[in-house]
Amino acid sequence: MKKIILSLVAISSFASFAIGQNYDEIKNLLYLRSYKKAKEMLDKNWSNAKFVSKPEAYILKANVLAGLSTDSSMSGESGSLRGQALEALNKYREMDPKMTLAVEPGSVYANGPITMYGGYFNEGISNYQKKNWPVAFENFKTAVQISDLLKEYKLADIKLDTNGILLAGASAQSMKNDSEAEKYFVRLADAKVGGAENEFLYQFLASKSLARGDMQAFNKYLALGKELYPASKYFQYDELDYILAIEDEAEKSRLIEQKLAQNPNDFKLQSAYGEMLFDRLNPKDTTVAMPANYDELESKMVTAFTKATELKPESGLGMSNVANHYINKSNKIAKRLDSVRTAIRTKNTAAKPAAAKPGVKPVPVKTDPQDAALRDEQTKSYNDASDKAIEYYSKAVDIYSKIPAPTSLEKQQYRNAVSYLIDLSAEKKNNSKGTPALYDKWEKEEKKWSDIYHKM
Repeated sequence: MKKIILSLVAISSFASFAIGQNYDEIKNLLYLRSYKKAKEMLDKNWSNAKFVSKPEAYILKANVLAGLSTDSSMSGESGSLRGQALEALNKYREMDPKMTLAVEPGSVYANGPITMYGGYFNEGISNYQKKNWPVAFENFKTAVQISDLLKEYKLADIKLDTNGILLAGASAQSMKNDSEAEKYFVRLADAKVGGAENEFLYQFLASKSLARGDMQAFNKYLALGKELYPASKYFQYDELDYILAIEDEAEKSRLIEQKLAQNPNDFKLQSAYGEMLFDRLNPKDTTVAMPANYDELESKMVTAFTKATELKPESGLGMSNVANHYINKSNKIAKRLDSVRTAIRTKNTAAKPAAAKPGVKPVPVKTDPQDAALRDEQTKSYNDASDKAIEYYSKAVDIYSKIPAPTSLEKQQYRNAVSYLIDLSAEKKNNSKGTPALYDKWEKEEKKWSDIYHKM
């Protein structure tokens, strides 16, 4: 029985020796770069369960196939060979996470990953030049993964694969996948990669961070941009300027309101918020529909400009803006009111009875109660808006009249405010002919503003 056992042990030891010898033979072929012979021997042993049970089988395969992918006679299969080599390398890492065989000083096994990196990078360059962005991206993505491995295990002297990372991001950006591009550009920016050609990285990252409302990241990349490119105008603006450049109105409002909650006493911030709301309520394109929450936005606008004026009492622009809004509003209402009145006249004319007999008065046509209610509603809205315009133009004039050295803009706004007050007072006077007291009041107002205007 002992003899049998000893025989089995001897057989087992011999088999292990034989397998180890096969590893060494293939490994020696790697040193000689005889990749085709190495591949033949690898294929012969691959069906042996014991041969493939050890990690070395896979690092061997990775190196053999990686080397074979560089053979010019195998150019048609190079991509497939490289892919199989990477798959074998990943299997080896699963079995030996420390990559013991590859990290040994002078190990031939370190060559495989380096060869793979070069292959994927060069293929990426080729596809990038052909503008085959999706394939180029996958090439560079894999190349970066391998360069990270080379760095991690110190198989090559790599601090940061700047070119691979940059081209991976650029490929993703070219295929309109900014989220993927950002992952790569972040790595470069966080490493403070500079150079005139890389300024776009910090602009891109600041812009993307701002667009999604990540102000911490935005300020981080803005600061890095200022540090690396102090002469660039892009990084000289403050945070608010960038927020105002956002196209998404809802996101822009959210960010500004967030900042206002943190610092309600910022004059520039209050003014900017008011101006943003003014533009939304008074679009240059008159065909644009008004926001569903018009009244809410109007209230916020007035509050913002009023607060700005409290913070900087010598500035009349806030009151001018509010007054301009109400004059615009009154003009829009006036057009609707004219339409209602025209419709009433047309309807009443059509309902007018035929000529009556001599001496008999025709029955008067009564305005439809619904039409009359609409007319009265529009009239009230018009008067309310006009009253608001008068109120805020008067406040603006009071400020402008006290400025010792007004700017050209302030002079123009002063003149406009007085001009509107003349017109509004004249209109109020004409509408109050049946009420002497009111007529006299508005006549005096009209004269007062006219006298001021003529002295300008």
